[in-house]
Amino acid sequence: MVPFFSRNFSQASIDRVLAVISSGFLTSGQVGRSVEAQLAEYFDTRCSALVSSWTAAWDIVLDFHDIGPGDEVIMPSVTFVSCANSVVRRGASVIFCDIDPETLVASIETIAPKVTDKTKLILVVHLYGLMADISAIRCAFPSLAIYEDAAHCFEGKFNGCRPGKFSDGAMFSFYATKNISCGEGGALITNNESLDGFCKTQRLHGMNKTAIDRYQSKNYTHWDVHRPGYKFNLPDILSALLPEQIERADNELAWRHKLYNQYVSALDHLIIDGLVRVQKIPLNVTHAHHLFPICVNAEQRDELLTWLTSHNIGVAVNFRDIPSLEYYKSHARPNVAREWGDGTISLPFHRNVSLEDVEFICDTIHQFFME
Repeated sequence: MVPFFSRNFSQASIDRVLAVISSGFLTSGQVGRSVEAQLAEYFDTRCSALVSSWTAAWDIVLDFHDIGPGDEVIMPSVTFVSCANSVVRRGASVIFCDIDPETLVASIETIAPKVTDKTKLILVVHLYGLMADISAIRCAFPSLAIYEDAAHCFEGKFNGCRPGKFSDGAMFSFYATKNISCGEGGALITNNESLDGFCKTQRLHGMNKTAIDRYQSKNYTHWDVHRPGYKFNLPDILSALLPEQIERADNELAWRHKLYNQYVSALDHLIIDGLVRVQKIPLNVTHAHHLFPICVNAEQRDELLTWLTSHNIGVAVNFRDIPSLEYYKSHARPNVAREWGDGTISLPFHRNVSLEDVEFICDTIHQFFME
C-alpha cells in the first residue's frame, strides 16, 4: 500500500507539545507568539498572525475589507471550495477567472477580463506549490486589494521573493496534509499593521485582551469588544508542532524536488505522447512541491482513479473546479480550469514515499494506458 498521505513528527516536536501540556497554559500564549515571530522572519514581513485554519484567515480578511452585498471577489475556479464559500456566505459575488494552461495559476491575462467597477478584491491561488506573478498582478491592478492563497506554497518563491512581499497579505494552511502542519491551523502574514491588529482581535471574538494578557499579569485587566469577532485562535498545544518544521522547511524541499523529478522522469513517455499532462514550472519559480498532480482525459480520470486504488495506491482530486459543484453550477466554467477540474489526479507525494514507490506508481499508470 502506498498511502496518499502520511506524516511523521520528530521527537523534538513531540517534546514541545509535552512541554506545553506540562506548563498548564494550553491556549494561545507565548509559544504561539514565538511562532508568529518565526513566520514573520521567514517571510520577511512586518507581521504574522496564527489562526485556526486558512479559512479563518480568509474570513477575517473579508471582514477587514467589509466585503458584502454588491461587492465582487475574483479568484481562479480551480481551488478549494472554502475560497468561494466565505465570499458567498456574506452576500458578495464570487467571480471565477481561468488559469494559465501551462502554469495553472491566475495571471494578468486571466484576471483582467473579470475586473469591473464592483471588483473589491482579488484572491490569487498558488496552486500545487507554484507561485503566481504577484508583482505583475499588483502593478496591473494597483487600486485593488490583492491576497495570496499560499496554502500550497509555504516554501515557494517567484523571482526569489516569497509570498507576502507584493500583496496585501498571504494566507497559509497548517492542515494535516500540508508541508508544514499541526493538524489544523493557519496563518496570515502581512506588512499592514492595521490588518494584523484586526486579525489578532477578531480571532478572539473581538476581545482586545488575550488570555495570557488577562491571567498571566500581576493584576487582572478588563477586556472590551469594539466589533464582534470569531473563535479563530490557534492554541499553543498545536503551535508547538510548527517551529522545527519551519526551521527545516527549505531542507525538506530538496527531497520533494527529487521526488518530483523522479515522477516526471518515470512518466516521460506518457507526457510526450500527450496521455498525461503535468504543471509546467518556469525557471524563475521555486516550486514548493506540495502536491504532484497529473491531468488525463476527462473520460479516463475516474477509471484511472479506480485502477490506482485497486492497486493499493492512495490518490485524491485537487481540485474539481468550483463551478462543477452543485451549489456553484450557475457560474460559467472557464475552459482551462474545466479541463484540469475534470482530469486531475493527485498522486502520493510526501516524505514517506520512496523512489521505488514512485516507480511502482508510474508503472501502474503505464499499465492502465496499455490495457
